[in-house]
Amino acid sequence: MNTTSFFVELIVIGVGAAIWITLGVLSVFGIAWLTSGSFSQNLGLPLLVPSLSVVYVLGIITDRAADWLFGPWSRALQQRAFGNAEEYYRARTTLYARFAALTDLYEYGRTRLRICRGWALNAALILIAFDVFAARQTSAYPRGPLWVAGTVGFGLLAVSALMAWRGLTVQEVARLHHQSRLLASDKEQEPITRD
Repeated sequence: MNTTSFFVELIVIGVGAAIWITLGVLSVFGIAWLTSGSFSQNLGLPLLVPSLSVVYVLGIITDRAADWLFGPWSRALQQRAFGNAEEYYRARTTLYARFAALTDLYEYGRTRLRICRGWALNAALILIAFDVFAARQTSAYPRGPLWVAGTVGFGLLAVSALMAWRGLTVQEVARLHHQSRLLASDKEQEPITRD
């Protein structure tokens, strides 16, 4: 996996974290300060680079938090196919060491898996932050169809991302298990040569 792909992956995850943090800030401080002249005039290109840096760091933090949160579930799925973590990591190391083409495909799947995992966490936190924001802003932002659409939409996003993560994890483990069995059977069928 190249560095650019990993950078983009963390930006995609970090954007979700920036959304729920922004909603949290707006819940606490309201939205009136956003429309003040001095704040709106200072927005623009000078804030883009620092904002991107913050989003990148939020992506790293969210990815690590999601990894910790989903780790036990992921290990349980791995153990169903491999029996223990050592066998899983041995199969993965063998794949990386011997087959570059399969490694690229495997890493592409891992990227999708990490994005879904990060967004499952982000969407759940966005849902909570959105509902708190809507509750605190009832005079300026009446709860109605938009609130219902946001709540249902973010809830569906969280559930969909969670289901996608689980499906991708099951698929990755099954593919790795199958490929490791094929590699083991190929090794057994290699002819023995004598000097």
